[in-house]
Amino acid sequence: MKISRYGVAISLFAVASVCISVHVSAAPPVIDAERHLKQAVSQVEAANWSAAIAAFEAAQATGAALPDSFAYHYGRALAKAKRYVEARIVLEGY
Repeated sequence: MKISRYGVAISLFAVASVCISVHVSAAPPVIDAERHLKQAVSQVEAANWSAAIAAFEAAQATGAALPDSFAYHYGRALAKAKRYVEARIVLEGY
């Protein structure tokens, strides 16, 4: 079976793409956490409580060490969103 040069170029490109995508790793958890915390701060400043809460939860989900003030700001956002029971639980851990 004969393969044209164009077909070979596409095949080599496909193989190279797969190899590159396998070797690319996700950002370390601390980088992801910082990105989510910046988003949370931005949303808190805009008083967009649901988006801030989502960003705080995403930061927490990374498993990275979070600043001591995290629980305060997360709990405050929960309280502003009228999620009082969750806010109390978070703030009691602060």
